[in-house]
Amino acid sequence: STAEGAFRVSIRIVAADTTGMANHITEVISREPETQPSARIQLLIASANGCSRGTVSVELPGAGVVDTLIHSIMRIKGVQRAFRINN
Repeated sequence: STAEGAFRVSIRIVAADTTGMANHITEVISREPETQPSARIQLLIASANGCSRGTVSVELPGAGVVDTLIHSIMRIKGVQRAFRINN
């Protein structure tokens, strides 16, 4: 069930395949003030050649805060790319 007025977005993340990377990304996303408290953060990561590719699905109050969230993800050490994908 989606929260009232929530905007669901999927973000593709490409990062170094380091221990705890998925946990770290999840932590950063859940700490963001824009992230809805009810948000189910699903991070699916597939690793290949020392590189992790994941898609995170998150609920935000609106489209305007997607860039803010992506910016926070990009600041994580080891994250190479983060961009919105169309659901």
